[in-house]
Amino acid sequence: MNKYKPDTHINPLNRQAIRNAIIKDITKGQADFNYAVTLTFPYTVYNRKHAQERMLFFRDQYNAVLGYKGNHKRAAKYDPKLSAAFAAFIEGDCENQHYHYHIALHKPAAFSDERFVMMVNLLWHEVTHRKGTRTDCKVIYSDGWAEYITKQLQVNNTMAYDELNNNIY
Repeated sequence: MNKYKPDTHINPLNRQAIRNAIIKDITKGQADFNYAVTLTFPYTVYNRKHAQERMLFFRDQYNAVLGYKGNHKRAAKYDPKLSAAFAAFIEGDCENQHYHYHIALHKPAAFSDERFVMMVNLLWHEVTHRKGTRTDCKVIYSDGWAEYITKQLQVNNTMAYDELNNNIY
C-alpha cells in the first residue's frame, strides 16, 4: 500500500503540460467558466506592464460589480472563491501585434446574457477611457475557447499567462 500521494507537480519548463493543466482547470474546474471575452485596447500599449495594470483595474472593477470585496487585501489566508473566477491571457508584442486580452469568465445566474455583455463592455470602456474600445463577449459553447486562449503557451511564450490577473480554481 502506497502511503504517499502521487506526484502532481508540473515541470515549469514543460509548456505543454502547463497548458494542458490550465485548459483542464478552465474547462473542468469548479469555477464553471461560461463566457469568452476578447478585450482590445483602442490605443497602442507599449509594454506588458501597462497592459497588466489596465487589466488589474478591469478585474478589480469586475469583482466590485459582482459584489466581491478586496480579497487580495485580506489579512486571512487568500480564498479564491471570494473573488470572481477570471482566466486572463495576454497576446501581442507591440511590434507585430497590438496587446489584447483573451479572458474566460463565469456569468452569474442573476445576470441575463445581455446585461452581462453590457457590463463587460462598460467596464472595459471605463478602463480605457476612450471611444472605440472593442470587446467581444460570447457564451462558451465548447472547450475550444480554453485551447484558443492558451495557444501562445504552446509557441514558446510563457508571457501569455497573466499571472497577476488570474483566479482559476
